[in-house]
Amino acid sequence: MPASPYQPPGEREIKTHSEAVGPIQARIQVTPEFIVDSLRRYRQQRRHRVAWAAFRFFGATVFLACAIAGLFIPNYLVSIASLMFGLGAAFPTKIDDLLAARKVRRSPRNGDTLSIEISDTGYHAVSDLQDSKLAWGLFTHWAKFDDGALIFRALGCFTGYPRARSHNPEI
Repeated sequence: MPASPYQPPGEREIKTHSEAVGPIQARIQVTPEFIVDSLRRYRQQRRHRVAWAAFRFFGATVFLACAIAGLFIPNYLVSIASLMFGLGAAFPTKIDDLLAARKVRRSPRNGDTLSIEISDTGYHAVSDLQDSKLAWGLFTHWAKFDDGALIFRALGCFTGYPRARSHNPEI
């Protein structure tokens, strides 16, 4: 299968989990911290993140310069708008993290304990609110970290799997 340009570097295609002795299991409590940590891991997989950060820094500098110039040319509406855009360009991941944490806090899944099992047949997640079984054919790739892994179903759709909460640390 040819490599997709959308796949981040260092990932592997999912075929089977035949290396493990048995199924890999973990219990995860869905909290804002867990979701924000998974989002940070996802952002680390994007190849263009350094170029995008440089572009954001340039944009934030231009917007903040416009905000300061708007103070000297008594146009306060331009100053306020430029300041808002400049702060948004400077800290987009922080804003995204705050919004994601807020959504999780309002969600019925907040504090829910999710039991995940990864085996040769696929991915199985069970909690009080859900019971889902997904075959490996649905997943596109995975990325392994020192403290866990991300399993991708589609571009931008992933599941975080922390190694610290696993009963079997060989993920």
